[in-house]
Amino acid sequence: MNAPDFRADLNGLRGLSVALVVAFHLQLKGAGGGFVGVDVFFVLSGYLMTRIVCQGLAAGSFSYGRFLLARAARIWPALGALVLGLLLAGLWVLPPFDLQILGEQSVRALLFISNHYFLARSGYITHAGDTHWLLHTWSLAVEWQFYMLYPLLLMALARLAPAARRDALLLAGVTLVLLLSLGLSLVLGRNGSEQAFFLLPARAWELCAGGVVFLAGRWPQFNPRGAWRPVASHAGVALLLASLLLLAFMRVRSASAGPWLLLPVAATLLVLWADHPSNLLLRNPLLQRLGLWSYSIYLWHWPLIVGLRMTDFPLDHPVPAAAAVAVMSVVLGALSHALVERGWRQPAGLPAWRRARKPVFALLAAGGLGAVVVSTGGAGIARACGQLLPGLCRGRA
Repeated sequence: MNAPDFRADLNGLRGLSVALVVAFHLQLKGAGGGFVGVDVFFVLSGYLMTRIVCQGLAAGSFSYGRFLLARAARIWPALGALVLGLLLAGLWVLPPFDLQILGEQSVRALLFISNHYFLARSGYITHAGDTHWLLHTWSLAVEWQFYMLYPLLLMALARLAPAARRDALLLAGVTLVLLLSLGLSLVLGRNGSEQAFFLLPARAWELCAGGVVFLAGRWPQFNPRGAWRPVASHAGVALLLASLLLLAFMRVRSASAGPWLLLPVAATLLVLWADHPSNLLLRNPLLQRLGLWSYSIYLWHWPLIVGLRMTDFPLDHPVPAAAAVAVMSVVLGALSHALVERGWRQPAGLPAWRRARKPVFALLAAGGLGAVVVSTGGAGIARACGQLLPGLCRGRA
């Protein structure tokens, strides 16, 4: 949290966003618009990725391979730990058919194509969605697909113009992609297609919006000055909370929010533009901690919800059930951050092959078990587990 480019306001915004998403998935009263937390994450990701790529291009040191490796080191270990944990737990408690479904979801999540997988099989937050342990990884798939394509766009644009005009061309190109994606999203949303929710082409405008703010900020005249910084930052938070309440009041569905998403995106852009680290709400120590653990909290909260819904406890005791999920999400998120995200972090100066070892191992270990589960239909590995660990594994062949 002490890195020179660390922004406490963005970290607090991450903390607020993950809290909104968890509250939405828990179906808490008044949190019906909490799905906008994912939209905030997309805008922040677009801003940060644009900053990384453009700063590297300006210095002449950007490497596409190193960029993807850094993203893999950030994303793969915690995701691999989650999937491996779910599969091992599934060997113990799930019958073969359900175990095979979990294996299929695991493989798609680790290949970062789960957005296509879940689009083809169910809607978002539907009755069927409650049986999908890794439904929430659709957003990780969208982000990873963006990571693979977006630097190529920026690199191509940077080569088309001399250095003096590079920033202008980058801004124009990213803005054009934003407008095309926004238009596609609105058209698909108006037709009722859930492609607007799940697929990168219709989500890219949110990621590009963050990029536009960074690129525009390279011109001093576009940056707020003096008293405008705290005003814009607090106005952004107020607009985000207002959009949350408005969407809940209007009962807008997450998968068909369409133009309503302009509100949380604009709110996030205001906070980004303001660059005001002393925002009264966002600097709150609790939000700062939640922001630090936000990725792992996001990973663990949905499987906890699905697992608890397999029992009658949420129906009989809704408030204690929601509280239990919230607490466990934070606890597991903190542990995952400390033991996996930070524990597996590699120094930047290591050779690429050494930095890649742990992320690749995490994906191969989880993916290998998932592939075995799928290939055996769940029954074979469950039977083997029962023979090796009698009394612990109760997979029903």
